[in-house]
Amino acid sequence: MNYKLMGGAILASLILVSCGGSSDSSADVERFTFQVINGDTVERDSQTKLGWIGSDGSGPVKACKGYPQADSAPGAVASAIDHCSSLNFAGYSDWRAPTVAEQKEMLVQMRNEGKTPFYTVLSCPRLIGIDGATPTAINTHNSNPVGALTTWPALLDLPTPNYGLKCVRNF
Repeated sequence: MNYKLMGGAILASLILVSCGGSSDSSADVERFTFQVINGDTVERDSQTKLGWIGSDGSGPVKACKGYPQADSAPGAVASAIDHCSSLNFAGYSDWRAPTVAEQKEMLVQMRNEGKTPFYTVLSCPRLIGIDGATPTAINTHNSNPVGALTTWPALLDLPTPNYGLKCVRNF
């Protein structure tokens, strides 16, 4: 065995690590991928390890659920939580409503990768995120700027059905 050569390889690896470099090509891996599971398409985020509902094989039917208009923040939150928790998609039944930060990050980062999430209608301009008892609408690829927020009660002023819900789960 040539220990001198092996020592050089170890030294090169240490230099890469200490300088913040990487000896693998994981930097080239796409953050968002579309994976078909049991005939349903899930939008997978390799960084956050979250999966988002996509298409059920016949089109993006469940991807941007028309969000029911509610006259109170608690009613809107309950509707979102009920929809996601009762959803059986891609063989999973542990879906939940996304937080505002999760929904915003997914929309902005997908845009940065040049990808568009599945929507029920192509004009789905906003998606809902839930933080506590307050629903917030986040601009999608069909509204500018992507990621801008509209909070309750201003959400009531948006035309119906001008916002949707995209359920998420941990993978």
